Amino acid sequence: MYRLIVVVLVSFTLAACNNPFSDVKKTVIPKDEAALKVTMESIAEKLDPEDKRLLATYIVRTKLAEAFGKKNTEDNTTVGQAIQNQRTFEDLQKQKQAEQEALKLKMENEKLALKKKVDSILTVTILSKEYVPSNAQAGRYKDLVELKLGFQNKSDKKIVGVKGITKFIDIFGDPIKLINLSYDDAIPANGTSTFIGTVDVNNFINADMKFANVEKGKYTFEFEPLMIIFDGGEKLTLTN
Repeated sequence: MYRLIVVVLVSFTLAACNNPFSDVKKTVIPKDEAALKVTMESIAEKLDPEDKRLLATYIVRTKLAEAFGKKNTEDNTTVGQAIQNQRTFEDLQKQKQAEQEALKLKMENEKLALKKKVDSILTVTILSKEYVPSNAQAGRYKDLVELKLGFQNKSDKKIVGVKGITKFIDIFGDPIKLINLSYDDAIPANGTSTFIGTVDVNNFINADMKFANVEKGKYTFEFEPLMIIFDGGEKLTLTN
């Protein structure tokens, strides 16, 4: 069957477009593969290039569908009907693609607008990053990195919660460490707040050791906000 499809495509491509007959589009497309090959070769030269392309594509599409068990053609389908069917199919595909692209652009613009709004409300910065080794005498049995972050609320509403991802990026632009952060202390309207937290360090994980030992000036800090909750319940939500 796949050999037949190739034969149909080749014969349509190579046949000269001359001496077309008006009744050729009334020809019924045979179901039998041998008869289909003969019929297509006999009418190929009577169709203009675009109709030949549409008909060949229709046959390939429907035969492939049938190969996967889907009945995709009606009995007694004529050449003209097949050409129109394929033209309608392609028009619908173009319409779907255009709608998908329009939706994608709309969602990207909405996300960009929301991100700008969030950036105008909240700024997060790294105040310090300090490696704290374990010390059994002090009751500290794990190596830690202590982080101190600063939050600035630039809005006229008190923020009661912030959720996002802290990102530490090396000088090559590669991520060193990504940390999920949920901060539920209040950040006053037009005010600031400080967060102090720790991150466990596993000495057997290279990424952890790189994060623990990377020096100031050898990394950049970014905060990707996912949600801001204001006093009263209003939320701004972004998805990553």
